Amino acid sequence: DRPGSPNHARGAVSNGIFGTAKTEAQVLREEKYKQELKKQIEEKRQREADEVAKR
Repeated sequence: DRPGSPNHARGAVSNGIFGTAKTEAQVLREEKYKQELKKQIEEKRQREADEVAKR
C-alpha cells in the first residue's frame, strides 16, 4: 500500500473506531451540517419542481 494513495487518507479520519471518539461538539456540528445539506437539497428540488410546473 503506497502512503500517497487515496485509500491511505480515508483511514486517518477519526470516526470513533480508531483511537479517539468524536467530541460532543464535533457530533453536533456534523449533525447541523447534515441538516443544512438536507435543507439545501430539499429547497433545490422544490425550485426544480416549480420550474417544471411552470412549463
